[in-house]
Order: sequence, then structure tokens, then C-alpha cells
Amino acid sequence: MSAPETETPRHSGSRSFVLWPGLSLLGLLLLYVLSVPPVVRFNGGKLSPALETFYKPLIFAYEHSDAVQKFYDWYFKLWGMRP
Repeated sequence: MSAPETETPRHSGSRSFVLWPGLSLLGLLLLYVLSVPPVVRFNGGKLSPALETFYKPLIFAYEHSDAVQKFYDWYFKLWGMRP
């Protein structure tokens, strides 16, 4: 009689190796986008030159995209502020 064959379990290590960094980057991007109103509020209602440089891509998107402008107008209003 031969020994029963057992399947070797498949490890999803390679998938999780890609999944965690991808989810981490997505989370950081989301935090970056959603952090503007709190940073402005806690910085006295305006951005310092360093923060303005940091948020330059979002400022550009706000100035050139109606969808981004509508989102940030709503989001700043949610925080009780004007953009």
C-alpha cells in the first residue's frame, strides 16, 4: 500500500508581498489628499511656504479640475472652513 498523497499548501506570500506595499501606498495617498483641511486649520487658516510646496500637486489639481474643486469645496465646508 502506498502512502496517501497530501497536497502541499500554497502560500500566498508572493501575493501579500505585493498587496501590503500597494495598500500602504494607497493609504498614504488617501491620507495626503484628506489631510489638507486639518493641516490648514491647525496652521492658523493658511499654508506656510513649505506646506504649500508639499501640497502643490493638490493645489494644481484644485485650480484645473472642476471635480477636485467641488470635492475640496465640500470637504473644507465639512471642516467648517473655506478653501
